[in-house]
Amino acid sequence: MLDDVAAERWREEQRAVYSSGDTEHLARQQESLAWALVDAAGPTSGQSVLDVGAGTGNVAIAAARRGARVTAVDITPHQVRQGIERSALEGLEIDWKVADAEALPVPDTTMDMVLSNFGVVYAARPSRAAAEITRVLKPMGTAHFTAYPADSFNGEVLRIVQRYVSSADAAPTVDEYAWSDSQALRRWFPGCSIGITEHVHYVDPQPSVDAWWEAMRGVPILERLRETLSQRDFRTFRENVIALRLRFADVAADGTVTPFNRYVNCRVDLGHAEP
Repeated sequence: MLDDVAAERWREEQRAVYSSGDTEHLARQQESLAWALVDAAGPTSGQSVLDVGAGTGNVAIAAARRGARVTAVDITPHQVRQGIERSALEGLEIDWKVADAEALPVPDTTMDMVLSNFGVVYAARPSRAAAEITRVLKPMGTAHFTAYPADSFNGEVLRIVQRYVSSADAAPTVDEYAWSDSQALRRWFPGCSIGITEHVHYVDPQPSVDAWWEAMRGVPILERLRETLSQRDFRTFRENVIALRLRFADVAADGTVTPFNRYVNCRVDLGHAEP
């Protein structure tokens, strides 16, 4: 587990990444997955819902549309500002806060549900984030989140990213993929019932893998590396990512690329013990 100094350096890097590029581009890419998470969790009108690592609000907005009383937290002020703007445009009342998953600004046992769409997985110290989620949930509450397995496209590309991020500024790293591992979840949420379901998500076809790469322009982590790496290193990074993308895509005879990715929906149920 990261010590206090390394954990804060990790948070600083995450703030820098998600203050770069077009964060709404990433939100649009993940919007359908956020809707699916909220549909699976099923928050109802009047329930108290906390969105952890809310980004610009995909999950928070979907839950608020169902009538839930939503609090949304994210570590990056830039994304919180965008989330406030999105909520206002939709006429939704969402309580937005700048906060870390390890120190949730929520009283004990007040939330019916905690949700996170690829957000809490970036917590610097997962066990502490899990303890915070457990603290704020009511005794019969549930947590639902999405995560990438280590052998998915995003799981493998993140290892490439971490290698280059480390070479750029010696930043510490965390294991985001552990949130898809049932054994890790049982350690972090002792005594709780754990459920994991795997899904495959296809995205819009692109005429070529180069066109796919161009469509990714503006993704925060890519822009962060574009800013911090030398041109030579960024070209090598691009080649590595494109080669990986071709492993996780259907490629037609004319070169059309239909990317896919595997991810999991996880459910933690405080009210039911693990059998």
